[in-house]
Amino acid sequence: MATYTKTVDPNGGSDYLSIALWEAGEQALYSSGDIAIADCLMTGATKDTTSVVISGWTTGVIPQIIVNAAYRHDGTVGTTSGVYELSPTGNVTVIDCATPNTLIDGLKIQGNTSQAYKRALHANNCNDSTFRNCLIYDWGNTGTNWRSAIHAGTGNNTFENGLVYNNIVLALSGIGAVAAGGIEILCYYDDVGVYNNTVYGFSNTGSFGIKVEGRSAAPRGTAKNNICVGNTTDFITTYAASAEYNVSSDASASGTGSVTGKTSYATYFTDHTAGDFHLTDSSATLFGTASADLSATFTDDIDGDTRPSDSTFGLGADYYVSAAGGVTGTSSHQADTATHSATGERLITGSVSHTATTATHSASGVVSGQITGTANHQAITATHTATGYRIVAGSSSHQASNATNSAIGERVVSGSGSHSANTAMHVAVGDRSVTGTATHQANDATHIAAGTRTITGNSAHQSQTATGSAIGERVISGSGSHQAQTATHSASGTVGGVIAGSANHQASTSTHSATGERVISGASSHQANVSTHTATGERIVTGSANHTANTATHAATGSVGNVVLGTANHAANDATHIAVGLRIVGGTATNQASNATHSASGTVQGTITGTASHQAARATHNAIGLRLISGTASHQAQTATQAASDIPLIQIPIGLRQTSDITPVRGILNTTPSYGILKLG
Repeated sequence: MATYTKTVDPNGGSDYLSIALWEAGEQALYSSGDIAIADCLMTGATKDTTSVVISGWTTGVIPQIIVNAAYRHDGTVGTTSGVYELSPTGNVTVIDCATPNTLIDGLKIQGNTSQAYKRALHANNCNDSTFRNCLIYDWGNTGTNWRSAIHAGTGNNTFENGLVYNNIVLALSGIGAVAAGGIEILCYYDDVGVYNNTVYGFSNTGSFGIKVEGRSAAPRGTAKNNICVGNTTDFITTYAASAEYNVSSDASASGTGSVTGKTSYATYFTDHTAGDFHLTDSSATLFGTASADLSATFTDDIDGDTRPSDSTFGLGADYYVSAAGGVTGTSSHQADTATHSATGERLITGSVSHTATTATHSASGVVSGQITGTANHQAITATHTATGYRIVAGSSSHQASNATNSAIGERVVSGSGSHSANTAMHVAVGDRSVTGTATHQANDATHIAAGTRTITGNSAHQSQTATGSAIGERVISGSGSHQAQTATHSASGTVGGVIAGSANHQASTSTHSATGERVISGASSHQANVSTHTATGERIVTGSANHTANTATHAATGSVGNVVLGTANHAANDATHIAVGLRIVGGTATNQASNATHSASGTVQGTITGTASHQAARATHNAIGLRLISGTASHQAQTATQAASDIPLIQIPIGLRQTSDITPVRGILNTTPSYGILKLG
């Protein structure tokens, strides 16, 4: 099997001057299975005016008449220059197809108002043939005996398995008194598909747009996704095997998904009076219905635009393509200096990768900046500024020497966030929520929250100097990893600081200060030479807390409902725990120390639940406020000072072994002497 292509141009310089000459010259040259192509060109103004009969070909040869893309019509009547057009004279059928497997693709055919009794494309014993992407116009005249533009007769094996799709058939002028139609497939014995055609203007007495009929005893043929409007009768599909998703201006479109009464032609088409029947919007929007997915049969429209493979396949010959494009998928930016600025809203969907020496991302206005997927930022100096709202969803990885992230408004980071930098500054003026896993590594870690701060999930902090600041609310949920030489995290405003999960802090100097409420739930591990935790308000620690330090100072001023649930381990040489107020310690406490000082001024209800072990040279527990510790607590430290001002419940376990040994005396713990418990007052 081989393919043989010959050029056809009525202006010369080609293999043939007309399709008719090509047909006559090629039909006997090839063997069964060979493909013979007429490549139609139009290099001048001369049209092809000779009618064609495709007949007499060697059995099995596949003739194809294809207009070259460079000389094909654009789906409109008005464009003529450089467009191959077949417009015969005389009372003839333009192309009479009598050879199976013939393909006719992209022809422009004009009717002749002075002639009669002719068809544009006639299927005449050409099984398995296809007529597609043709523009047929001015069909009809004042003469007699006019026939339909595309026609197949009633005989057996006339057009079996034939296809007629993506054609525009128009009767714009010269319609006579004799009946004429757009597409007429009388498939009494054959199965023919009539799909995605646009037919308009056959409005004289007895005319119709599309007729697909078998017999009453044996319906045949299918009509789908056609737009047929402005005709005397739009559809005649009484005995069609199937008719669905068609559009009519009258009430004749029937079947699933079909719509009727659509007469706003100026709304539907670009310029219907001038012969431009391109849609002005998607067919679903214009006609309010879906379409049949015919992508198994064909995948483009009359202009070559790709149709989707679903219920938005489209109606009519033209598939609407919006002039405004979109970018979906993966975007990669690599530059020494990259500046991305958005004044308004910005949406990025897919994966975004930014690699730059200096990268500046700035958004002013109300920025609903959603980044969905994975965002990777690698830079020596990276500055991200958002004046408004910024949302980052998914996984975000930032690696930089100097990274400054500033958001004036609300900032939400959901997913996993990893920050590695020598100097990392994260500032949020407004509400900030971080969801995922956060890990901070630094020598000096300073976390300041003026307001409410909430951290949920696992949090590990390791850094040289880490400062985190948030002016407003900050929520970190999930796991977060921060690695930096100098990291500053600051929050001022209302900080509902909740840390849920495990929190690990390792630093030479770590300062955690919260002016407001701070809640830590989960397991918390603090290891530092000097560690200062200050809360002006309420502090709740839920889960396991491990503190190992040479000098550990924990201070809370205000109303401190300091609750520690889980296991708390403190190891130090000097441990000072002071509680002035009410303290309840439940469980069993074991204290081993050279000098143990437990002081509580106020009302102390001593209930100990669980096991508490204290080992130190000097242990001093002082709480000013209300503090409740339930579970197992172990304290080991060189010098540990924990102070809370106001009404704390605080633990003063010195050799205490069971709950029943504690009784309140003058608001201070009173214990049975045989267990070695100090009585303070």
